[in-house]
Amino acid sequence: YWGCLKRELDTIMNEDLPRDENYEEALDEAIDEALEGDLRAEEWQRLKHALLRRRAMLQEDLRATTDEAARKKLVAELEQADEHIAALAEEENITRFVEETVRFSSEVRRLQQGG
Repeated sequence: YWGCLKRELDTIMNEDLPRDENYEEALDEAIDEALEGDLRAEEWQRLKHALLRRRAMLQEDLRATTDEAARKKLVAELEQADEHIAALAEEENITRFVEETVRFSSEVRRLQQGG
């Protein structure tokens, strides 16, 4: 479904019909309203990447540590990081879907109105 929606949106977005000068601003407002103040997909993605970098540092610390107590602590931190990364990825995907749905709906409405 997501791939089909994305292809359709890409096709519609490449139409040569004119857009109202306030189109992008109105679209941005519509997306913000649909997200009800939550972060945009790009922001979720940045948070996820920051946590992935943190996870890589923890993994490196785990490889370098021989102390068993420190290793257990690092393993627990890695497990927690993995859970948070999965949650951030899910939020990113859901948010991207909402954003693309709003864009798609807006383009369909614009095309139906003839521009």
